[in-house]
Amino acid sequence: MEFKKVWDVEDKRILFALRMAKIGFWQYDTRTHSVSWSPEIYNMFGLCDDGRPIDVSNTLYPFIHPDDLDATKAMLARFAAGELHDHIYRICLDAGEIRYLHSTAVGFSGPSDSIVYGLVRDITEQKLLELELLESKERYESLKKYNSDGICSLDSSGLIIRTNPAFGRMTGYPLDELVGTPYNELIATRHNSECPHQSMDDGHICLRHADGRCVQVQQTEVPIVVRNQTVGAYIVLQDVTERKRQELELRRSKELFQLISTYASDVIFLSDLSGVCTYISPSVTSLLGYAPEDLTGKSLVDFCHPGQIFEITHAFERVAKGLSVDPLVCLLRDSRGQYRWFETNIQSHATDTGNVLVGIARDVTSRKQAEDELVSLKKLYQSILTAAAEGIVGLDASGRVTFANPVALNTFLYVDSEMIGKRFMDLIETSDQPAGSQLAWLEEVLRNGRPIRVQRSSFVRSNGEAFPCEYNIAPILENGAVAGAVVTFADISDRVQVEQEIRRHRQNLRYAQQLAKLGYWEYDIDEQRLIWADDMFELWGIPRETFEGTLEAFFETLVPEDRSRTEQQVLAALSGTPLDTEYGIVRPDGSIRYMHATGETIVDEQSGKRRFFGTVQDVTSRRTSEIALKESQDLLQRSEKLSAVGQLAAGVAHEIRNPLTAIKGFIDLMRQSRLPEEQSYFDIMKNEVARMELIVGELLMLAKPQSVEYVRESVESIIQEVVSFMNSHAIIHNVEIDLEIGRGIQPIRCEPNQLKQVFINVIRNGIEAMASGGILRITVERGQGFVHVLCSDEGTGIGPDELARLGEPFFTTKRNGTGLGLMVTKRIIEEHGGNIEFDSVLGKGTTVRIGLPESG
Repeated sequence: MEFKKVWDVEDKRILFALRMAKIGFWQYDTRTHSVSWSPEIYNMFGLCDDGRPIDVSNTLYPFIHPDDLDATKAMLARFAAGELHDHIYRICLDAGEIRYLHSTAVGFSGPSDSIVYGLVRDITEQKLLELELLESKERYESLKKYNSDGICSLDSSGLIIRTNPAFGRMTGYPLDELVGTPYNELIATRHNSECPHQSMDDGHICLRHADGRCVQVQQTEVPIVVRNQTVGAYIVLQDVTERKRQELELRRSKELFQLISTYASDVIFLSDLSGVCTYISPSVTSLLGYAPEDLTGKSLVDFCHPGQIFEITHAFERVAKGLSVDPLVCLLRDSRGQYRWFETNIQSHATDTGNVLVGIARDVTSRKQAEDELVSLKKLYQSILTAAAEGIVGLDASGRVTFANPVALNTFLYVDSEMIGKRFMDLIETSDQPAGSQLAWLEEVLRNGRPIRVQRSSFVRSNGEAFPCEYNIAPILENGAVAGAVVTFADISDRVQVEQEIRRHRQNLRYAQQLAKLGYWEYDIDEQRLIWADDMFELWGIPRETFEGTLEAFFETLVPEDRSRTEQQVLAALSGTPLDTEYGIVRPDGSIRYMHATGETIVDEQSGKRRFFGTVQDVTSRRTSEIALKESQDLLQRSEKLSAVGQLAAGVAHEIRNPLTAIKGFIDLMRQSRLPEEQSYFDIMKNEVARMELIVGELLMLAKPQSVEYVRESVESIIQEVVSFMNSHAIIHNVEIDLEIGRGIQPIRCEPNQLKQVFINVIRNGIEAMASGGILRITVERGQGFVHVLCSDEGTGIGPDELARLGEPFFTTKRNGTGLGLMVTKRIIEEHGGNIEFDSVLGKGTTVRIGLPESG
């Protein structure tokens, strides 16, 4: 089928129009499946028009882009089946060019409707524009999404249409809440207190954040124009809060620098790298007398001392090269031509216009003068140290030697280099004495700054020889803190040798006095001062520093019964009567010693002063023997009395025990047959008979030896059981029992029932001693291998005479007592190897102390 023969004249006009529009025409025969192209299509594919129908598989398919080939084949298959044809595909030309073609079917025509007509249009330019537009749109969306500036779109009424995430972060609102919000509502006015930083002069505005704070931003408005009409605007916001803060900080820094440079006492200057001053602070006027403008533009080196110009110029050159230099101490000339000392620090600083030198100069004239004075003083001290007769050693805060004078070096046999740096403790001899005390003294000085006066120790020379010395330690203070110490010492070897000889003679005399138990004393009558030898303090058992050295202090050590007599005898001796007497003294531990004292008053031949002196001999052993003899005699008499009492008690108890039993039985019988009002008489008779039986029982216990079996028992449990038993008796007498048991109470070996009887007797006596009631305090404590039980009442007390007779048979302080209960109590305690003591004060009460040995 020839393509050109199909068209008539009118169709040729249409074909011409299509050719002018560069639209290709094609026809497809559904019966032969052949395709014919117009010349424009051949041009689109870069082929020559030979007028023959083309083979789709060989001619069309090789040009189809691989990614569009399958879609194109599928489209042609649907087209052959009668579907409409509208397809866009890409073709690849020989030069690698890719072009976009749009193929559409026009319809069927012809005698048998077997011919389909279609159009092909090259849409490459349109497609490229669409792709570029799409890419631009994606870039625009990406730019909006990831831009750090806030971007929002407004309609013509100022409502927000769309925002990017940065805008939401600036305002603190979710993006969906911002859509439809008037943009002006997010702006804080400059007159609003919500916008303290608002300024209309710098082109910035403040946004009101969702949390109430203000965010400073710079706003840029871009109009949205459609068909020459403004339909909205783009708002671009840049957060300038941090920049504003930095600008404010910079402004404050400049103001602070201006304040410092204006009011600082030091001179602050700026210069170029050659040292020419570009700025200098006003303080130069008060320090050097120059006005700042007098030095601006001049080289600072010109104002230095001529002898230091090279040093200062070299320092400027090093700083200009970026090297560090130590602070310069230099002389600067003031406006009067005089020089003052300044300490100057110079550093290089980079600026936008290049490096500059920044310096701070401090007037140190006073300090330099003080340093010069210190050097002079140091020379003076060195002269004093050299001329000193004592050894002097300086120590640092760690106790190491920092200096030593010639005497110290010669004494220790060191040279100066060997001595410096040694630990002071290494100079102390420790083989025969502990160095801890010296170390403690040194630490006390170095820690608290308290001087140590006149201490003795043994130092050691470099050859190992030890020597005795006497030394002082004084702190070295700097600014109120301890920086070290000074040790001054003297070699006292000769003095120690003399002291040892004197001490040996005194020791011999002391041995003689100790063998004779003698003590020496002297009384200065004119100065009224009593002087004791060391032996006197040993006899009295008191430290020397606690004795006041007066006769009154001596009289206070005497036992009360000997004081009055001894005072009269001493006063008589001061008048010339020889003293020869005996008296008892009370030592601090409570023991009593007996002394035999002799003395007389003499007049010193040289001074003419009267002195009363004499000796004291300890005669306690003799007096003890005499007292023991008397006590033995008393004990013998008491034993005889107890023996008689025991025999009598056994007879009496045996004789009256049976009658009492009969009387008690008949009283019970008579009580049953009597009237109720007479019952009280029988109760009285029965109680009295019970009391008689108790007395008989105590007599039998006193008279008959009993077989006792001792066991290991806790005193705590025994005393608690007795207290529980006696509580009812105490309540009847309005008495409160207060029991206190100490820690660590050990068991004892005892007969528990006998101890219960002891504690019952003691507690009953304490309760009955408080007629008006009170508190009975019982304490159990441990001490020196004994368990002590103390029972203290608040009764009327017992006089000294009666107190001495407690425990004697038939002696009692109670109206209805027999005296046998306490005697039995003492015997039980003695059989247990313990002791019982009584202490009483009239009107205050009595304390019974029972001591029982612990079980081993």
